[in-house]
Amino acid sequence: MSRAFRLGITGKIGSGKSTLSEVARTHGIRVLEADAIAKEVMNSNSDLRLKIVSIFGEKAYSDGVLNRSYLSSKIFTDDSLRSELEEIVHPATVEVFEKEFRKGKSGEVIALESAILFQTGLDEIFDAVILVDSKDEGVISRSETSGKLTPNDVRNRLNSQSYHIEWKEDAEFVIDNNGSKEEFLKRCESLCELVKILAIENLPESPLRMIIE
Repeated sequence: MSRAFRLGITGKIGSGKSTLSEVARTHGIRVLEADAIAKEVMNSNSDLRLKIVSIFGEKAYSDGVLNRSYLSSKIFTDDSLRSELEEIVHPATVEVFEKEFRKGKSGEVIALESAILFQTGLDEIFDAVILVDSKDEGVISRSETSGKLTPNDVRNRLNSQSYHIEWKEDAEFVIDNNGSKEEFLKRCESLCELVKILAIENLPESPLRMIIE
């Protein structure tokens, strides 16, 4: 069938997903960002906005724009609120993902970067999933260096993502990011080239992971 190869990129917060995505783009791979798409959907979908306000109150939006810091302070310290938000946002974002995938052509690779592919069952919509593996101490160290989050914020998000070591066995590719940045970049380069080769093959109508599972 004439369609694009669907690639999932996942891993813990701060594991190196964004670095892999940057390398993928230099290799001609189009990378969608789940967080950015979810944010856009939560800002533009009026029905979704009403549901979010009903759960989190008027502070969920500031001057008509999603108040991400407020929302984050709620969902990363309360699993029930996080699950409730994911339940209403997930269908709308998946619809956008599928629409973008359908735009792809044969031989093209379209990737989606998300920290919660396995947690949400979204992994089934891909032909292959790359999991970026990084120990918690490395994640915390990189986050501290970036200055974007405090160590406590990172730990809260790591806990909320409920990462399971078993997912390393479920992913088609696991890329290690527990050494130097140079080593990680080399692995990213090699893996991107391999994925581009796989995309040349004739693909069935349904995603390969859905068929295999």
